[in-house]
Amino acid sequence: MPDLRTKRTNKMITTVFKELLTKEKFSKITVNLISEAALINRSTFYTHLKISICY
Repeated sequence: MPDLRTKRTNKMITTVFKELLTKEKFSKITVNLISEAALINRSTFYTHLKISICY
């Protein structure tokens, strides 16, 4: 089971992605945009993407 930090980061990524969808077209949303808005590094985004796909 993911720890609290992992859950918080996953929630932040999801929240930021949903917010960006209301402002931008899907094709304009990049990993950099999500990472910057969520205040995480790109490598953290990819790490959590792998975790999300596995669960």
